[in-house]
Amino acid sequence: MTKMIQILSAIFLLSANGMLHAFEVSGDSFPANFTITSLQSSDTGSIMAAQGDVDDYGKVYLTYHFKNTHGIENLGNFTGQIRVASPDGILRGTMQGVWRGEGSKMKIYTYDTHSNGDVLMALGEMDLVAGTAKFTVFPVE
Repeated sequence: MTKMIQILSAIFLLSANGMLHAFEVSGDSFPANFTITSLQSSDTGSIMAAQGDVDDYGKVYLTYHFKNTHGIENLGNFTGQIRVASPDGILRGTMQGVWRGEGSKMKIYTYDTHSNGDVLMALGEMDLVAGTAKFTVFPVE
C-alpha cells in the first residue's frame, strides 16, 4: 500500500511539474519590482521581507512566510502580508500561493487581497543572489 502511494505521488508530481511550466496568463497587467531586504530561515521555513515602489499604489512592503511541502526541498507554499504606504493612508493585504526553487531563484505564483477590495494575481521570480523580486501583476475582475 505504501509503495502504491509513493508511485501515485511521483506520477502526480511529475505531471504537476509540466503543468506549472505550461501555465500562462494574459490580460491587463503591470510590473511590480522589489528589493529583498531580509531573509531568516528556521526549521519551520523562511521569512522574507521586500520593498519597492509600485505605480498607482505607492511604497509597498511585503513579508512572506515560505514553507516546504510534501517533503520536497524546492517546492512549497507561502502566506504573507502586504502594506502599502501612500499619501492616502495605509493599505493592507494578504498573499497566498506556491513557489518552486530553481537554483538561487524562486518562481512565485500568488493571489493577493487588499483592504480596498482589489484582488490581484501575480507571477514572478525572486533572485536570492541579486536580492530582487520581479512580478507581473494581473488585476482579477
